[in-house]
Amino acid sequence: MPDPRRVWNEDDIAKLKEMAGRIPREEIAAQLGRTVRATAVEASKLGLSLRCSKRLTAGDQGASAPTNP
Repeated sequence: MPDPRRVWNEDDIAKLKEMAGRIPREEIAAQLGRTVRATAVEASKLGLSLRCSKRLTAGDQGASAPTNP
């Protein structure tokens, strides 16, 4: 289990910034050796969102997807 008292260093913060919004928060926490909650708290302090943006692929574009004529 990750150490809940470990201080965030510059390397951890840089990795968090790089992964935020692109990788699920559970995976970010695992890669950093942190709890999901600790990761979310630090991201919030830094003004980062851990919500992943959905990427559309060609298969995802269905009848409801807007099209440009």
